[in-house]
Amino acid sequence: MNDLKNYSDEELIRRLRAGEQNIEDYLLEKYKPFVKSRCRVLFLVGGDREDLIQEGMIGLFKAIRDFDFENGTPFAAFAKLCVERQLYTAIEAAGRLKNAPLNGYISLSEEAENLMDSGIEEAVIEKTSFQQIYRKAQEHLSTMEKMVLDLYLEGKDYTEIAKILGKPDKSIDNALQRIKAKFKKLL
Repeated sequence: MNDLKNYSDEELIRRLRAGEQNIEDYLLEKYKPFVKSRCRVLFLVGGDREDLIQEGMIGLFKAIRDFDFENGTPFAAFAKLCVERQLYTAIEAAGRLKNAPLNGYISLSEEAENLMDSGIEEAVIEKTSFQQIYRKAQEHLSTMEKMVLDLYLEGKDYTEIAKILGKPDKSIDNALQRIKAKFKKLL
């Protein structure tokens, strides 16, 4: 397996799809520390850290299985996205089962509600594709801000995001404000 370190992830996936099964184990082990690091900052209602790690590894397995060379996205970025989405989905599902029905709703502040409506979206579309600006923004956002943005773009309101991430509503509102300011600077 030491000789596999000399190949890019993309080359390894090509070899895996050509039939070299040991490569899958290598990639799972290579990215397992990333999965564990993501799980340290998250909480799963009714589960423990090992359950979260298992969910993250499922996301990693899906990334290996579903990676598309034509997309142009590096495997590491795709794997990160798949792992995080799998974790968020597991956390959301656990929260839904534990806390259903959710009766409370606190609206976003007017400025945060207009994050994507305040002309930023139009500017993004006019200046460059959303995917490009999203990738650029990822370089400037903190880990929490990335999680908040991903969940916000999935259509979650800030109360839902707060519950998923186990954070106070105010810290999610603050994260949305920081994200908005960073998007303005980027544009």
